[in-house]
Amino acid sequence: MGLYAEAMGTDAPTTGDGLLNKGMVDIPMGEFWTPYVGTEDSAEHNADLKEAASAAHIYGKKFVAAESFTTMPGAPVWASPYYMKQVGDHALASGINRIVFHTSDQQPFVDGKHKPGMTLGPFGQHYTRNNTWADQAIAWDTYLARCSYLLQQGSFVGDLAYFYGEGAPATVPSWKPMTPAPPDGYDYDWVDADVLLNRMSFKNGRLLLPSGMSYAALVLPDYVNHVTLPMLRKIRDLAAAGAIVVAPKPKGSPSLADQAHAAEFRSISNQVWGTMDSMGVTEHDY
Repeated sequence: MGLYAEAMGTDAPTTGDGLLNKGMVDIPMGEFWTPYVGTEDSAEHNADLKEAASAAHIYGKKFVAAESFTTMPGAPVWASPYYMKQVGDHALASGINRIVFHTSDQQPFVDGKHKPGMTLGPFGQHYTRNNTWADQAIAWDTYLARCSYLLQQGSFVGDLAYFYGEGAPATVPSWKPMTPAPPDGYDYDWVDADVLLNRMSFKNGRLLLPSGMSYAALVLPDYVNHVTLPMLRKIRDLAAAGAIVVAPKPKGSPSLADQAHAAEFRSISNQVWGTMDSMGVTEHDY
C-alpha cells in the first residue's frame, strides 16, 4: 500500500515545508485546473506542479502525479480531449508523469434521460463512459499513457538547484518572480533545507544528490537573504569544494537560536562573499 498526497496543497503554504512534505509520501502530487491555464490564476498551480516534480527528483521518486483537469462551476465540465490536450501537455512539460483524473465517476447502466449523468458536486471534470465522445476516448487515453510512460524513464535534466529558503511560507513561490531567472533553455529544480543540508554534496564539478540528480550551480533567489548558521556553513563548504553558488550576501539568520553566534555568522559571510554588493562587485572566489 502506498500513499499519494497533494501535500501541502496550493491553499495552505504556511502549514509546513512543501518539498519536504511532498518528499515524504510515496508519490508526490500537484494539481491543475482546466479553466485556469493561461490566466493569472494559473501561477499557483504552475508552482505546485513544479514543486511536485522537484520533490520527486530530489527525493528519488519515479512517479509524479497530479490531480488533473479539475474544473469549477461555470467552467466546461464536459470538456473534450481537444479542449483538455493543451492543458495536459502543459502539466506533462512541467514534470508530471502520472495523470489522476478529477473525476472519473462510477456510472450505472441506465438509458434515456439519465445520460450522461452526474454523480458528484460542482467540482471535477465529468470523465465517464457516458460522455458523448466516450467511444473515441481511447486515442486520448492512449496518448496520455504513452506520454506518462516515456516521462517515467531515466532522470530529469536540470542545471540549476534553486533554494527557496528557511522562512515561511516554505514553498515554491507563485506570487513573485524568480530573480535571478534561469537562462533561456535551462531547466531547474527547487530544493529545501533538508536536501541542501543533509543530502547535497559536490564532486567532479557538479552538485550531487543521492537520488542521482546533479546540478551545475546552486541558486538562492534575491529574496532568500536570511539563512541559518548551519545553512551558512553548508554554503561555505560547498563553495570551498568548488561549487558555483549564486546568492545574495546574507543579512542575518531567520532563527533566534543563532543570536549567540553572530560573530561567527558575520565572519563566514565576509569570507565567502567578500566585498560583494550586487552592484559594482558581483563575484567573489572563495
